[in-house]
Amino acid sequence: MLQRNFFHSFLGWVILYFLTEFIFCSITSYLILHSFEEGKYNKM
Repeated sequence: MLQRNFFHSFLGWVILYFLTEFIFCSITSYLILHSFEEGKYNKM
């Protein structure tokens, strides 16, 4: 019982970690694209 509970919590942590990484990468790429667009318009 204890082992299964540990496995479930471990799986939950892994899923949470991947979700956090995915959200962080999405926000970072969005900010980079947004700043790139701003710089392009400023040059014009």
